Amino acid sequence: MVFKIRTLILEEPPEVPIYDAKGEVVGKVKLPPLFGFPLRKDIIRRAFHSAHTARIQPKGRDPLAGKRRCGESWGIGYGVA
Repeated sequence: MVFKIRTLILEEPPEVPIYDAKGEVVGKVKLPPLFGFPLRKDIIRRAFHSAHTARIQPKGRDPLAGKRRCGESWGIGYGVA
């Protein structure tokens, strides 16, 4: 069995400007290395699809589950427990 090893190319994370309340640039900060990884659109799409369908799909639960009797007594005289 052959496994393909996928290497992620870590790009240099960008520096982003810091704005004050008036909207003027007051400095820059370098983002953590996590922001240098490329985006995987297939993973983002799968996560969104999973969360979205879990919210809209009806659940198959029965409100009377565990509350019904599964058997009835035959009474005495039949020799069964």
